Amino acid sequence: MAVHQQGTGRRNTPAEIILRLEDVSKRYDRRVVIEHMTLEIAKGECTALVGKNGSGKSTLLRLLAGLSRPTEGRRRVEDVRSPTIGLVAEKFPALPFTPGEFLMSMGVTRGMDKRTVQSEISEWLKRLGMDSYRDVRMSHFSKGMLQKINLVQAVMGKPRLLLLDEPLSGIDTPSQKEVVRLLMDIKGMGTAMVMSVHEPELINQIADRIVLLENGKIVKEERGFRIETVRYATILFHGDPLRVRQSLEGIGDREVAWVKEGAESVIHVRTDLSDHVLQRILNGGGHIVSVSQHEPSEVDLGELLKTAAAASEGGAL
Repeated sequence: MAVHQQGTGRRNTPAEIILRLEDVSKRYDRRVVIEHMTLEIAKGECTALVGKNGSGKSTLLRLLAGLSRPTEGRRRVEDVRSPTIGLVAEKFPALPFTPGEFLMSMGVTRGMDKRTVQSEISEWLKRLGMDSYRDVRMSHFSKGMLQKINLVQAVMGKPRLLLLDEPLSGIDTPSQKEVVRLLMDIKGMGTAMVMSVHEPELINQIADRIVLLENGKIVKEERGFRIETVRYATILFHGDPLRVRQSLEGIGDREVAWVKEGAESVIHVRTDLSDHVLQRILNGGGHIVSVSQHEPSEVDLGELLKTAAAASEGGAL
């Protein structure tokens, strides 16, 4: 993957801040999960939270939602009107209700009148291709179908702030595309979003800024970046690694990465070079065992952001 900077890294116009975290820390017993964090959420802006598992992303979302109180610091709502907040949690259970029953209950609980709730249920289910499942019990739903219902319950009532914890996790590609289209529409309505995410495509299409978390701290915050994904193939082969290395001379380390070396070796190679590399391995006496797709990981995104930001500060971008 590569990152390209497309702007100054600053907002072009003053933003309307709807929510702030001011020097917030969160501890569970002696374990520090969030440490002295300050973050502003602006109207209509989408923030992508990137970081390894355990970096504090889910806890940060709970703090923003008001579901968890800071151990230190302050959560401050800037608007005199308390902003309505929708939350898409990562795990949504297969409840023994139909979407119609569940969503009606959620809407009424939030103070919406039944006629408005009925209208919104019909609108959102239709947009997500779920209208024919309105009266089917969710205990029979796939993870992708449940995630769509999870999203609908969060956007009902048109919240000013939408919080999403891995919104595309575990759902198939067609469902991901439907969810991304819906999120783009919601953002276009002026809804602010904060999402923990590791899919570069989602970041590119929706995010205005990327916030990198490590050990409960914000270590980088960047705007105007676009992540260009380069897919890699994983090649497993048998043979003399020294001979194969010699046959691969002239191909840079950025194109080929050795993961394991021995009687059985593993390398990662850019897919656009895979045919050429496979031929070189055969020329070096290697025997191909398998070739599989290698997807970029969440950790890759974090490391990539740090590297790109450092290069930008040094004038390399």
